[in-house]
Amino acid sequence: MLSALEGRLVNLKEFIWNVREIIEVVEGHTIELDSMEEQLREFVLKFLNSNVEAIQRVFNSIVDKLIVRDDVLEAMIMALKEQIDELKRELVICKVALGNGMLAIVFKHNMDIPKPKEYTRTRSARDVHNFLEGMEQYFHVRGIMDDATKGAGLPIAIHDVRNH
Repeated sequence: MLSALEGRLVNLKEFIWNVREIIEVVEGHTIELDSMEEQLREFVLKFLNSNVEAIQRVFNSIVDKLIVRDDVLEAMIMALKEQIDELKRELVICKVALGNGMLAIVFKHNMDIPKPKEYTRTRSARDVHNFLEGMEQYFHVRGIMDDATKGAGLPIAIHDVRNH
């Protein structure tokens, strides 16, 4: 029985020896894996950092372009506001002119314009024709071309004719 125990003891020692060798191999592989893990970690960090730099450059470029566009839009808005203000001022002038009935009537009082002869209220078609032709010439010299303005300026023209 002693020899059987010795045989088992030898087998146990060999098994323990084999287990130790396996543990050493596993530890070697573990160290190798740890080294590979560290290398992989460094590679991933380097890759991510390079991508972050590239993404940051793209982002900065986009921000710069947006700033330029913002400046251009701001300038356009300011120009449009100035145009709106100018149009508002012109509208006020037009409203005032319309309110005074003087939209397109601008008389130059220092011009010597021949006045049509006064209508004498006779029923002669020739006299009416001559009067109307004289009024047309009067408006033409004054630069009044559209009929609406002529109608608005007619009392002024008749007043001018009567006073001269």
